[in-house]
Amino acid sequence: MLGDYIDRGPQSYLTVRKLCELQQSFGKDHVVLLRGNHEQMAVDFFEQGCQDFLFNGGRATIKDFHKHDDELRDYVDFFKSLPAY
Repeated sequence: MLGDYIDRGPQSYLTVRKLCELQQSFGKDHVVLLRGNHEQMAVDFFEQGCQDFLFNGGRATIKDFHKHDDELRDYVDFFKSLPAY
């Protein structure tokens, strides 16, 4: 699946959770999740303070995760584990 799972609509949290569930159920060999530039911007935001993320849908994504009592920060390692190609 091609990246940009976050910042592209009102349900970033549910999208990420569903993708995690699919990969856990069927394995990484059968469900290949590619890292998009929005996942990379989130990583850069949390690790380097890069503000581009906030101006490209990041605020809404952070709010959506909070709405579900979860933290986007907790998914940085997951995003980093996704191949970029």
